[in-house]
Amino acid sequence: MNRLQLWYEKVLQRDLLHKNFIYIENMRLNTLANTHLACLPKLRKVILNIGLREAKMNNFGPLPAAALLSLIAGQRVVITHAKVAISEFRLQAGMPIGCKVILRKDSLFYFLDTLQSTVLPRLIDFWGFNLTQVNAQGQLNFGLPSIFLFPGIQELENTLCTVYSFSSSTSGVQKRSMFQRDDKHKVGAIHKKEKKMTRGILGLDVTIHSQSDKNTALMLFSGIRYPLK
Repeated sequence: MNRLQLWYEKVLQRDLLHKNFIYIENMRLNTLANTHLACLPKLRKVILNIGLREAKMNNFGPLPAAALLSLIAGQRVVITHAKVAISEFRLQAGMPIGCKVILRKDSLFYFLDTLQSTVLPRLIDFWGFNLTQVNAQGQLNFGLPSIFLFPGIQELENTLCTVYSFSSSTSGVQKRSMFQRDDKHKVGAIHKKEKKMTRGILGLDVTIHSQSDKNTALMLFSGIRYPLK
């Protein structure tokens, strides 16, 4: 069992159950063993999505990006296609524009463990998630500037840059941050980086779905950041 899954099932679920329990006067409280499992907050799935507008400009399409996403997720990915035609972007209906994969059960926790222990510490301007973006359905959406933050695929960055005609690095870039910096900076503010940094040539969109309401999801996503060492 993954360490994050062990923390989630043995510690975090029951802690959240206590925090959300409605205490009634002169009423005997049930033990955790008699509590229905449907009351426990759960993580349903994680959706990883890559949108690649450069895919329609070469013969490879989204296949190289799909191969990288498959290495990260550990399972087969699905090629996404355009639903409608957009003349401004020279996009036709049915044209491949990216790829996505849905992670559940063990794959979900392995991905989240790699995300919080390896990927997020590599971000220069990461100061925590903005949990106010959790919607009423208990979903958290955020984006990563580059897929090459994941371990094991950094050596493929130059190859993919050649395939899609990307520039691999830039200096003094103004970048829109998707994470919460501190109380004095708003989410989405533009921060200028003076040092040389890797450009987000292939961004990754992550959506975490939880089987709970918004308030429970806020505590759930907060507790996920503290796994067993």
